[in-house]
Amino acid sequence: MNSTGSAANIAVIGISIMVMLGACATNHAVAPVEEAEQDAQYQQEQQYTVLRGILKMYGAFRGTTENVNITFQTDFANGNFSVLKNKYGLDAIAGNGDDLSKSLNILFWVCNHVRHKGNYDNHVPMNALDLLEYSYDKGTEQGLNCLNLSYIVTECLLSIGIPARTIGIYPFSPYDADNHVITHAYIESLDTWIMLDPTWCSYIKDADGRILNILEIRTAIADGRELFLNEEFAYNGEKLSTNSERVQFYKWYMAKNLFYFDTNEVSGFGREDRGRALMICPAGFNLFEAWMYNLEYRIEVARTYEGIDEAFRESYITSSTEQLENMRIYAEEQGDAVEKAYLYVSPEDFLAKPTISHN
Repeated sequence: MNSTGSAANIAVIGISIMVMLGACATNHAVAPVEEAEQDAQYQQEQQYTVLRGILKMYGAFRGTTENVNITFQTDFANGNFSVLKNKYGLDAIAGNGDDLSKSLNILFWVCNHVRHKGNYDNHVPMNALDLLEYSYDKGTEQGLNCLNLSYIVTECLLSIGIPARTIGIYPFSPYDADNHVITHAYIESLDTWIMLDPTWCSYIKDADGRILNILEIRTAIADGRELFLNEEFAYNGEKLSTNSERVQFYKWYMAKNLFYFDTNEVSGFGREDRGRALMICPAGFNLFEAWMYNLEYRIEVARTYEGIDEAFRESYITSSTEQLENMRIYAEEQGDAVEKAYLYVSPEDFLAKPTISHN
C-alpha cells in the first residue's frame, strides 16, 4: 500500500519502500495457531481503540493558510484524456448511469485489470496511459503501488468528466514507513466527495448506506460509529467482503492512516503541472518535526529492508539523507516558523465544490 508522499515545498518525502501489511493467518488447524490468531486479533482491536483516541483528540484542523491565494482546480483540457478514454473505451465501461454509478464502474474496472504491488519502485511515468500500458492485465509482477493505482483511477474519472483528486493519507506516528493513497471523486448528483480505494477495490458507507469522504470516515472512526464496506471489497482479485479478519484489518489500516492528508492544487493529467502541495492537518500537530523524524526512520528502514534493488536502495538513502540535511538547515534558519514550509487547507475548503478549468 505504500507510496510516495508529496507534502511541502521544503519537505517532500521520497518513495516509501515498505510492503503491504498482512492480516493474521487463517489456518485454524491447531490450537497454538488459534491462540496466536486470537492474540493478534486482540492486539489489533486494542490498537484500533488507541487510534480512535488519537483521531478524537486531534479532531480540530488547521485553517487555510492566510494571505496566500490557494485555488483548487480540476483541469479536463489535456488532450491525453481523450486518448485515454478512446484507447480503453472508458465511456462504455462507465456505462449510462449517473455519475456515482460511472465512478464505481471505473473503480471496479481498474481493480479487475491492474494488480497491487507494494514495493513497486515508481519507475513508469505517473500518468494513466503509461501506467496502464505497463500494468494492464500483467499480474502482480507488473503491479503498482497505491499511489499509481490512484493516479489511474483519478485520471480515468477525469477523462469522462468527473472531478477527482489523488489524496495521500498519513499516520500519526513518525516511526511508520507506511502510508496510503486513495482517490477522492466529486459526485455532483449527490453534491459530495467520496473516497475510492483502488488498492482494495473499496469504498466505505455509514449505517444509512451513504458513501463517505475521508474526513467523514475519520470522524466516524473517532466517534466509534460502525462503518460498512462494499460487497466488491477485494485485494488483487480475491473477494474479501465476507472475510471478517480482512474487513477488520482494513478498518484498522484506515484508522491508522487517516491522521492527516495531502493533495495538489491542480488535478489533471500526469504528475507535472499539478500546482502546489497542500496539507489538511490537525491543529496543534507539528508536521515539520514529524516529517523529519519520519524521514530519519525511513532511512533506517531502507538500510535493512530486503527485496529491493541495491541501486534503488543506495539512491533512496542518498537522496533522503540530503533532504533530511536540508530540512535540518531550514529548521535552524526558521526556528519556530518552520511550519511556514507548508500550505494548509481547511476541511471546508478541501471539501468545497470543485472549480473546473478548460484552459
